[in-house]
Amino acid sequence: MILDELLNSLLKIPTTGRKLRMFSLAGEDNVSIQMATALLLQCLQSCLILPDPSLVTSIEEADTVKANESYRAATVWTSYFWQEFLKRFVSAKVQEVKFQLLIDNFLTDVLTVYNQPEWPAAQLLLQGLCVQLMGPYGLQSAHAAVRSMATDLLGKMLAKMRKDAVDAAAEDGLWSLAFDQPHQPIKCTDYGCSDMDIEVLKHALDASRRQLQWVAKKFAEEGDVSDISLSFTRNIELRQLLLGHLIAMDACQTDHTSHLAQDFHICHWTKEDLAPQPAIIHCTRLQEAKKAFNQQHQLPHHLAVRLTRWLTQQQPTIKKNYTSLLKRMMSMLEDPASAAREKVIKSLGSVFESDLGFLEDEIVQNAVERRLSDGAISVRRAVVELLGKCIELQPKYAERYYAAIVDRITDVGLSVRKCVLNILRECTQSPHFHKKQEALVRIMLRIRDSEPSIQEAVTQIFADRWVSISSSAAVYVP
Repeated sequence: MILDELLNSLLKIPTTGRKLRMFSLAGEDNVSIQMATALLLQCLQSCLILPDPSLVTSIEEADTVKANESYRAATVWTSYFWQEFLKRFVSAKVQEVKFQLLIDNFLTDVLTVYNQPEWPAAQLLLQGLCVQLMGPYGLQSAHAAVRSMATDLLGKMLAKMRKDAVDAAAEDGLWSLAFDQPHQPIKCTDYGCSDMDIEVLKHALDASRRQLQWVAKKFAEEGDVSDISLSFTRNIELRQLLLGHLIAMDACQTDHTSHLAQDFHICHWTKEDLAPQPAIIHCTRLQEAKKAFNQQHQLPHHLAVRLTRWLTQQQPTIKKNYTSLLKRMMSMLEDPASAAREKVIKSLGSVFESDLGFLEDEIVQNAVERRLSDGAISVRRAVVELLGKCIELQPKYAERYYAAIVDRITDVGLSVRKCVLNILRECTQSPHFHKKQEALVRIMLRIRDSEPSIQEAVTQIFADRWVSISSSAAVYVP
C-alpha cells in the first residue's frame, strides 16, 4: 500500500536543509511543502467517489452511492497513517530527535496548506492528528517526553484554530455584504482588497447565483426533493463560488489537485452539514459550474484562501473542537512532568498572540495564575514570561496582573526574578501605569538580592531612568 511505503520511507526523508521542502504551492510565492506531505494529501483526496449526475435517474439512486462512505474511507486512512506513525515514535527511544523533527515538519506543512482551497484534506489530517495525540500515543502516554511533544504540537494547532476564528470573524462583513447586498459598493480598504479583486468577486458571485438557480429549477420541475433542500443560503452560494474557482484553477494545472479538491469539498459538505442536502444536488451544482466555466471565475489567490477559511469556520464542529482541545490543554497543567506543563504555558502564549482577548476567559486566567505557584522554576518562569508578553501587547493587563507578577520578585528561581524585573521596568516606562511608584520601590529593594546579576540589573534600571529624566529636563542653550 502507498501509505505503508510512505511510512517505511519516512526515516530516509531529510529533516533539515534546503532540499527539505521541494513541492511548490500554487499561488504562493516561495512557499513549499515536503513531497511526502503532498503525496499524503493527494492520496487522501483521491479516495473519494461522487455520483455522476448524468447516470442518476432519481435522488434515491444517488443515495445508494453513499458519498459519506467515501469521506469515511479518507478518515480511516488518515487515522491509520497517524496511528502507525506515532506508534513508531512511541516504540522507539523517546529521546529520538529525528522522529520529533519529522512529525513537526509534517505539522508545519499541514498548517501551511490549511485553508488552501485545493488542499481540503489538510483539515482532515489536522483533525486526525489531534485525535491521536489525545490518546495513548500522545497525552495519555506513560512517557513524559511523548506527552511533552504532544502538548507542543497540540498547542500549535490550538493557536492556528484561534487565529483563523479571529481572522474569519473580522472578514464576516465582506462575505455578508457580497451576499446580502450584491449591488452595494464594497470599500476595498476595509478588507484589504483592490478594486480589481472586488470586481472579480462580484462577477463570479453573479455566475454562482445563476448556476444555483438553474439547479433549483431543474430539481423543482422533477419534484424529487423538497424546497428546503433546494434553498441556498450564503454558505451555499459561497461554496458554489469556491467550486467555480477550483474549476478555473484546474484548467490551468497539469495535475489533478484542484479536480480532486472539488470532490473532496462536496463529500465533506455532505457529511458535515447539520441539514445535509443529497449528494446529487451538490454534484449537479458542480456539473453546472463546469458547464458555465469561465477563466474569469478564478479568484485572486489571497481572496480564495480567505473564502476557504471563512467557510471552514462555519462548520458546526469547528468551535466544538476548539473548546474540547482548550479544555484538554488546561487539564495538562496538572501533568506530573514539568516539561509538559511548561509547553502548555508557552502554547497559551502563542494563542494569545493570535487573539489578544484570549486571557479574558476566566478559566484560562485562573489556570495561569495557579501556575505561578508551580513547584518547577521553569513553569513559573514560563508563566511570568506569558504575562509579560500579555502586558507588552495589551497594556491594560498591567494593572490586573501586577500583584501576581510582583509577588514573584522574591522567587527562589533566578530566571524568574530576572523576568519580573524586566516586566516591571517596562511597566514603569508606561505613562498609563498607575502603580509606578510602588513598582520602583519593589525594584529598589532587590538591590539586597544575593545574586550579583540581579543587583546589576536593579542598578541599570535606575541609571537608565535617571539618564532619561535628565535628558528630558535638559535645556538647550545656543
